[in-house]
Amino acid sequence: MSLKNEPLLVFKGVNAKPMHGRYAEPCTEAGAPSAIHEGMEKSVVITFDDANRHLLALGATGARKTTTCLAAAVAKLVKEHCSGLVVDVKGEYRHMADLHPDRVVVIGADDDAAPYNLIEGMSDEQFSSFLQEIMPRVKEPYWGSQGIKDACFIRKVYQLMGEEATLANIVEALAAPARFVKVADSVIMSRATLPTDFQLLLEAVTANSFSILARGGSSLLDEDAPSMDEVQKQYTWHTAGLIKVLSPFSSNTSLREKFSPDPDSWERLGKEPLPSMENLLYRDRKVLVLDLPLDQFGNTAHIVSKLLRVRMISAITGFRDHKRIGCGDSFYTFFAADEYQHLVNIDQEAATGGLFDDTTFFDRCRGYGHINLIATQSVSALRAKVNSSSGDRGLDCLLQNIGTVVVFSSSDPATDALLRGRVSAVDAEQISSIVRSDLPPGEAYVVGRSMARHGGSTLVTRVKGSEIPGQEHMSRYFAGMPDPIRPVIYSAEPEYVVNPHFKKEAANALPGGLWALKAYFMRRKQTILEELECEQVYNKDFSPREVSVFMEDEDFVVALQGCMGGYYPTLWQRYLNLLITKKGADGWQCEVPMCAVMPLVEAKMIPGDRHRLRRKLTGFEMMSRQPRNVDREAEIEEIEIKGDGDLYGADSTDDVSFCAGSMHTKLSKRYWNEICKALGHLESEYSQVCFDTLEQEADPFDVFFDDE
Repeated sequence: MSLKNEPLLVFKGVNAKPMHGRYAEPCTEAGAPSAIHEGMEKSVVITFDDANRHLLALGATGARKTTTCLAAAVAKLVKEHCSGLVVDVKGEYRHMADLHPDRVVVIGADDDAAPYNLIEGMSDEQFSSFLQEIMPRVKEPYWGSQGIKDACFIRKVYQLMGEEATLANIVEALAAPARFVKVADSVIMSRATLPTDFQLLLEAVTANSFSILARGGSSLLDEDAPSMDEVQKQYTWHTAGLIKVLSPFSSNTSLREKFSPDPDSWERLGKEPLPSMENLLYRDRKVLVLDLPLDQFGNTAHIVSKLLRVRMISAITGFRDHKRIGCGDSFYTFFAADEYQHLVNIDQEAATGGLFDDTTFFDRCRGYGHINLIATQSVSALRAKVNSSSGDRGLDCLLQNIGTVVVFSSSDPATDALLRGRVSAVDAEQISSIVRSDLPPGEAYVVGRSMARHGGSTLVTRVKGSEIPGQEHMSRYFAGMPDPIRPVIYSAEPEYVVNPHFKKEAANALPGGLWALKAYFMRRKQTILEELECEQVYNKDFSPREVSVFMEDEDFVVALQGCMGGYYPTLWQRYLNLLITKKGADGWQCEVPMCAVMPLVEAKMIPGDRHRLRRKLTGFEMMSRQPRNVDREAEIEEIEIKGDGDLYGADSTDDVSFCAGSMHTKLSKRYWNEICKALGHLESEYSQVCFDTLEQEADPFDVFFDDE
């Protein structure tokens, strides 16, 4: 059945007569309905053939461009088994995949989306032109040109290996040239013959002293080359822009799985690879919905939409059997996009590289049976994306090439100027006044040229969205765009590889700071008490040794060292020392007798620890046993602790100094206070141990009891 004169969009006329032209009339073609809609008057009909000359919807946010116009047209096209691409920047068309799972394919980064290699099948010229378009603009066009050539070379090397490169492959090779060059050298040197186009590109790359081959140390280059520092600098200038733009396709797991898929991952993902764009559009007649939210993926979403449009345009212009399969009569392809200002492409020079700009493509679409449905907030929003006077002229050409304009409420001066240029001077003032102030949501002005159901003439009239008999799609979205039946889920997890920089010492490294010191002490407190008891009970030879490490972080180790004796559980020990060690190249070690430290410790005890302390030794004459291997008459080395005059460390200096002879070390007062508090808590806990009647065969770890 011919769709040419079938209604694509139907609106109800508001006024008794149009401002220009006439309302819809019956179609005279054989097999067509005898009336537009039985019992309905004042209708405006936009047919498939009218839309083949393109449709533009303009209006402010909330004017219902999508629900009244664009979404209704897409629903009708899907129902009539037309194929195309919908760029869904707001996630509003995702529900169509649930309504028509056999017809609609979702392309995106979520779990349900179909994987698709965005650059597979692109010609060399298209790929190069695409890279030029996405390359960040710089004042000097030379910087970045070699990076584009290197990216094309990477793609050709993959093709030489019998594979199709992905965007992830491209950016990873640019970022890590040595790894790629090692493979490329092996592939190239193992071939007796090379394709002519590859050989020409290889000669161009090897002739450049700052190419990826030079940066990667290729054996294909002459030994007489610039220094590596200069090569690295120049290479970075040429490739940094491309790497920045394309890196999400490698680093983002969701984007990598869906847009740079590994052929080996099809089975794991449970998704069949999509066929070529030509087969999707003309053989399978699928509708592709690109659902890649701008708020989540930013500029990468624009790159994906640009590539999909390139692929679609290339497939449409490269297909040779439009007439045979009924394109423009019983079958149409289409492109639909809300927020078109993010996608507009006015670059007439791009056609020379195989990338048709919108002006050129829109001009050719009628012969291909292709419909463009675009919506944007204003003409000014489109002009803001055009940066030159030539671009302004190109945009004017594009707008003049659009057959039907539907204008919702808008106060944009450029939109007003577009309307005035399409209507008579008599009607312009009235339309401008109403569009600027008096159009409620869902109402609009339709300005169309050569409209089939309107006598083939121009139509200018005010319409409103309403329920239309026999056209369910026209009222389907009055309540708003529905949510998808299945929630959109992004569950892709990053892959893990062996870290080449891993060091066991670093993995076991301690954190730094006071919190780490305190955490270490609290974590090992019970073990420290057991170590103290075991040393005092069982060290029969009284040989000096490390008794216990009781605090440690990445910078300091604080330990008790020496030997312990007597029948009283206390840290007041004549031959026990506090050993503070600072790690690192500028490290030092300070050993302070506990008899010099404990007066400061007890003075800093918190009330709970002071209350718990039962007994305290004020001297060493009560020791019943003295270390055998230590000179009894040896004097304790005199050491002076400066900066701790105030019991709570509140004096003016920020450090505590330990001085003994020529030794002079400093420790942060905050660290010193925490060490003293820990020792005070340790003393109060250790004083609870009772081992004066303990048999040596008994288990010393059984003697601890609760504080209560």
